[in-house]
Amino acid sequence: MKTENNLIALIFCLFLISSCETTNRENKKITQPVSKEMSTNKYQVTTYKLDGFNLTCCKNIIDYSLNEVPGFIKSVADIKNMELTVWYSNDKGTEQEIQKAIDKTPYKIVVKN
Repeated sequence: MKTENNLIALIFCLFLISSCETTNRENKKITQPVSKEMSTNKYQVTTYKLDGFNLTCCKNIIDYSLNEVPGFIKSVADIKNMELTVWYSNDKGTEQEIQKAIDKTPYKIVVKN
């Protein structure tokens, strides 16, 4: 059973790595706000600026974590600007749960100084 779980984890990691496309990896000073929000009665939309979010596979890794959050609907990545826009249901999930799921990944939400 343990070997089977390790094999599944390895296959998943290989899938994520194979879906990566390299982009411009310049180190840029991030000075924009942490998030931009828009809400409706049915769902919340929040855009996060993320540190190190510069490959297309980054979105897949974050989505894997976000899928565990009740109410998560979808996310859209803007790799060029290192941003992730997240849609989630107001009545099923909270922004704190979304942020916690993102922070479980290697890509941390940038804190405004």
